[in-house]
Amino acid sequence: GTHTKSKGSLLAGDGHLPLGIPPLFYQMCLDTKTLGRGDIKYCGLFFPGLPLMGVGTNGSIAWGQTYLRGDITDWYSEVITLDGNGEPKASLFQCRSQPLKKVVEEYKLGNAAVPGKFVETQKHPRWQTFDGRWIVSVEGKSYTREKDVPSSKKAFRFGSNWIVPEDTNKDGKISAISFDWTAFDVTQTLEAVKGFARSKSVEDFREQTKKLVAYAQNMMVADNQGKIFYTGYNGTPCRSSLGFQGKAQFAKGAHPQFLLDGTRFGGFTIPTKSDGTVDESQTSDPARCVVPFARYPQQMGGPKGYLITANNDVASL
Repeated sequence: GTHTKSKGSLLAGDGHLPLGIPPLFYQMCLDTKTLGRGDIKYCGLFFPGLPLMGVGTNGSIAWGQTYLRGDITDWYSEVITLDGNGEPKASLFQCRSQPLKKVVEEYKLGNAAVPGKFVETQKHPRWQTFDGRWIVSVEGKSYTREKDVPSSKKAFRFGSNWIVPEDTNKDGKISAISFDWTAFDVTQTLEAVKGFARSKSVEDFREQTKKLVAYAQNMMVADNQGKIFYTGYNGTPCRSSLGFQGKAQFAKGAHPQFLLDGTRFGGFTIPTKSDGTVDESQTSDPARCVVPFARYPQQMGGPKGYLITANNDVASL
């Protein structure tokens, strides 16, 4: 703001999203002041189906955002065992067999010719490890259609295929792949986005970001008081249990850009407080340790009077 006549700051943003039908955002103004007694008046781009603004201004602040490749998901190699019916039963973790949790999901299938009418209900089980990692693939014989599975075999749906779990490579174990994702721990992320539009300053906006889990966006903010702010903050696990081998080398099976060894390393949880902000107090527990807000890359103001971001590539991809 020290460089403008009005002493207010300026913001320019390019979401560089391709045009699509339907669009990812739609342009709208939400106003409860002019013809009512509310306190809302802001214009920008909204998420379809939600009264939440992703990019825009409320007169006091303006903000834009682009996708950030946040490190919010880990993938794991697992070793599982089956029960007598050939169904996944347990996974190996730190030399102990841990029971898998079975969750049955129900899908109601409709008829395109009769909108709103369900013609079939399907139930498919999925499995989670003891610490919440979702198993998404299992070693075994794969079939594209259930009817092709031999009647003597028990197959389960993983993704778009039916798989009969078995040791196909004859190495004496049945392998699987699981993942953990910070979105499993979301509590008040939508409240934070709602809070963006009600912020009166960049400081207000910054406080709202402390509730973000699995959001992973580059965000630039400017206010009419002349201040500017950049952040990419969202709750991120420390992954302190992975450790290092040497100065800056991950040990075998511990590199987070590849499959982690799920028999040695467990999942994570992003703990939150009652107000939705990320809880940083549990640093002694590797599974619940989070990167401190104060240490996360962000910038309030700029020594030259401006800030620029171009989809910061935090993962060096």
